[in-house]
Amino acid sequence: MTSLQRFLLGCHALFLGVVLIPSLAIGAPLPKRVLIADRSYDKYYGSHEYFYELIAENGNYQVYQTGQRVGDDSTFAKKFLQAVPTSTVVQLLDELDQPRHSVTPADLHVSYADFKKRHLFKYYKQYRMTWTREQIRFTRKELAKPENIDYAILRYVLRHRYTRLHSSGGRTFTVSLLYPDHQTTLTASSNKYGIPWKDEHGALYYNVGISQSLLALLPAVPSANWTAFQPEDLVPELAEQIYQDRCAKVVGLMSWHTYRKSFKQLQKRYVIGAISEQERSYDWQWNGENRLYFQAKNATMKQGVYLGVALTITNGKLFPVDSLLHQAPRYIQQLQQVPFLMTFLAADTARRAIVSFNNIRSLSEKMKEYQLSGRDCLQGVSTAYLNQCVALRLTEENGRDSVWLITPQLDVILLYYFGQGAYKYSDAELGNNRYHTCKHFNLDGSLKPAD
Repeated sequence: MTSLQRFLLGCHALFLGVVLIPSLAIGAPLPKRVLIADRSYDKYYGSHEYFYELIAENGNYQVYQTGQRVGDDSTFAKKFLQAVPTSTVVQLLDELDQPRHSVTPADLHVSYADFKKRHLFKYYKQYRMTWTREQIRFTRKELAKPENIDYAILRYVLRHRYTRLHSSGGRTFTVSLLYPDHQTTLTASSNKYGIPWKDEHGALYYNVGISQSLLALLPAVPSANWTAFQPEDLVPELAEQIYQDRCAKVVGLMSWHTYRKSFKQLQKRYVIGAISEQERSYDWQWNGENRLYFQAKNATMKQGVYLGVALTITNGKLFPVDSLLHQAPRYIQQLQQVPFLMTFLAADTARRAIVSFNNIRSLSEKMKEYQLSGRDCLQGVSTAYLNQCVALRLTEENGRDSVWLITPQLDVILLYYFGQGAYKYSDAELGNNRYHTCKHFNLDGSLKPAD
């Protein structure tokens, strides 16, 4: 029932000389009481729980706090807070009478035109250290597409296709409307504005107005739900979401064209693929350096063997590819002299051995520093020796992933792995030590005895 319907029915009741709350005139009374439970839990910032009761009295609703728990302190004495007009509860009921089944830009008080403004660049500029005109032009064009804006709302507001990870906190918010003969209960989701809300029958409500009506009923408190219900300008967040979903990968590929002159000679020897610009990212080889990554392959490389090349970008200039042309063949040959790995790769086309090549060597500076520290698998070696070693990543058809090192003497070492084992060995056979495995292998794939 809409506010207009309630108003007209109320007028009809007054015409008959009966003073009634409008909704009561047609047998659909307002709730006698409203119970609200606001709970939020956080490992680091503490827990907050607030409980309220709204009672219909004298044409208004009297709002009481019936209890609260902040951290380890709790109080459950009933305390009067304020009186709110009946119209505030009517607004909440109107939202339930007109359930929405999707969220539009207008619901969030934004428009498609907002995403055509040039100043939005500042909200995603930080994702790259350098920008070309072509990259900026492409990104602005993608931001202005209505279909991208709609998808960003799904992603940012409704968390569509986001992986639910284990969290150190959580929140719940329930509203119970108590009528003389029945009860309606709404539960908020963990998304922005609590949408979609769900009633006791499982019906979903994508009404942003539900949370806004509740803000008008309750006092401000330091709870996660209160923060999530607050209206805010979502254009910056949606612009960042569009960049991540629709632009980041393509913009990274466009970097290849920026440096294409450097690759003319390289492309005469290798087929290039899997290109991406990796800025400020950390992994087992790098400490956040800005770099261009790609994979390379040619006819001298056996099935499943690839080069994984990372060249640093400094002040907009790519590290020269000359060293790759001179050094890479030796590293490939070193790998291909290991019979058990070649046999393993040949048995399944989904398997890959990706030989790392970082600027001028296979081992990155990060890997060499770790080995030289004495904390890892090689003891008492020099930088010159490590420069002759090969680092590679072995990926398998079952999703297993491992990192290996091959010395000049063809000592094959499994450094660490992700998944349930590596190569043909299980977790237990590898000592259940995924992150510091340090297992040495013979060339036939058997494990060497531990020293």
